[in-house]
Amino acid sequence: MLETFMAQINPIMPYAMLPLSLVVLALTICHAKVMFNSWKSALLMALSGWLIAFAVEDFAIHLTGFYYFTELMGPKLDVIPFSLPSLWVAYIYASFIVTNLVLDGSPLPKNYGWPRMLAGTVIGVLILTALDLIADPIAVDNGYWVWVHSGKYFGVPLMNFLCGWFPIGGMTILLHYVQLRRENIPVLEERTRGVQICSLLPVLFYGFFLVFFLIYNFEHILGLAALFAVGIPFAVAVWKWGLWYNEEGYGTTYEVTDKFSEEFIEGINEARENEQK
Repeated sequence: MLETFMAQINPIMPYAMLPLSLVVLALTICHAKVMFNSWKSALLMALSGWLIAFAVEDFAIHLTGFYYFTELMGPKLDVIPFSLPSLWVAYIYASFIVTNLVLDGSPLPKNYGWPRMLAGTVIGVLILTALDLIADPIAVDNGYWVWVHSGKYFGVPLMNFLCGWFPIGGMTILLHYVQLRRENIPVLEERTRGVQICSLLPVLFYGFFLVFFLIYNFEHILGLAALFAVGIPFAVAVWKWGLWYNEEGYGTTYEVTDKFSEEFIEGINEARENEQK
């Protein structure tokens, strides 16, 4: 069913991929602004991820010539489609949130020590690469990019993961941790319930790919692979998010946005404290 759908939409993808990727990028930046409580932090995260993805991919293609992107990916800057690094930012961000939930039980890190940041980088790369293990064969099969010499993994060379996604993903995720550490981002436990609920959206974005992979079930085997490779971190992240959200329940106070609301908000917070007692 999805194979037929992909074949039908392929003719419009050269025109749709760029606007689609820009919408995804804009939504990612807006969500990061809510999470980090700073436009500067959100834009810096997106810009660094975009530039790293573009620079490494551009360098790799010119250096090796092992692969190239087709017109299905949309307009290009040099040999790299604009859509590629734009979508990369969203993939990295979703994997970053999932990783933090898996390790800390919180959408944002609770500890910015180097051991924690390095552990987050390693786990984050594995969670990110789990997506590509399923997505890359599907993209190659549908003609979004081409490997000049076909690899052993459903036509994809293993070096794509070992020499591509691992170093690029690790570099980007570690940079995100260092950035948040330097900027002293406020913890979500001190934010409103609406912001805390919003923190689940990147996890659901990650889960969207799981559903897609299961339905597509490339070569009648990668659906099962996705169930474990993508499904396990997704399930753990959702479970830990639920625990985190419920634990924060009455501990979270409302933010006061104007003087008129001050007495009303204080009354709600006092009522919560009394109920806890």
